[in-house]
Amino acid sequence: MSCISAARFGLKPRGLIQVGAFADVVLFDPARMIDRAPYADPDAASECIVKVWVNGALACADVEPFNAKAGHRPRH
Repeated sequence: MSCISAARFGLKPRGLIQVGAFADVVLFDPARMIDRAPYADPDAASECIVKVWVNGALACADVEPFNAKAGHRPRH
């Protein structure tokens, strides 16, 4: 699912878990998946997100962000 979107926007090598690709991974609990972001606060964190890794570095765990600086803004 994510590799098709990444390829469409020219974000290579993203969206795959393989040697040489960027390790951007979101671990979530599907049993806790519910939209908690109202229209007035669209950036509210979802409760189902357990951990987030950006370029292989843990960036967020249990909705608490870390001061990880592993990522960068994608450029076309």
